[in-house]
Amino acid sequence: MRSVPKFNMSGKQSDDASSLKEDFKHLYTEGTLSDITLCTETESFNAHSAVLCARSPVFKAMFSDDMKEKIKGSVDIVDLDADTVRRMLLYMYTDSLEDLQWGSALRLYEAAGKYEILTLRKKCSDFLEDHLSPTNACDVLVLADRHHDNDFKAVVQTYIIERDKFVFCSEKWKMFMKNNSEVAAETMHKVWEK
Repeated sequence: MRSVPKFNMSGKQSDDASSLKEDFKHLYTEGTLSDITLCTETESFNAHSAVLCARSPVFKAMFSDDMKEKIKGSVDIVDLDADTVRRMLLYMYTDSLEDLQWGSALRLYEAAGKYEILTLRKKCSDFLEDHLSPTNACDVLVLADRHHDNDFKAVVQTYIIERDKFVFCSEKWKMFMKNNSEVAAETMHKVWEK
């Protein structure tokens, strides 16, 4: 009778998750058995339609029907830059973000909204919330409003209201009111609701 080796099960789950994440990262970076190409204006990225479908209902709809992208084997993503697509794909494969900065978080939030990757959008909104300032809050408010992200919009509006003297007197807010009058009025109205 052969003896069965014994394994220490403590910590195994986190090791397995870490290993799975690394395996999927290698799958993405090496492009092994990839069956779809995402094309930006400057770069192309090999990907796996199964992973894209699992992470995005937009990709799932795109590849489930006989749409041109499925038939052609590629998707043109000309409205996103290569760095954003690279970061989005890395997130889709590994559920992690690397070296996130303000600009990349804004662009990833847009991409996550477009492809309905809600967990990515939430991670980006959390990052943006942590890095809000009176000078960038207007940009984030426009973003949240445009994507109908009411929870994030409320967070940004609260941030602005708590700093109303700094924000409402700024040149940035004056431009914001001119270009986004409805959201500006809605935000200012919240001051009197308190």
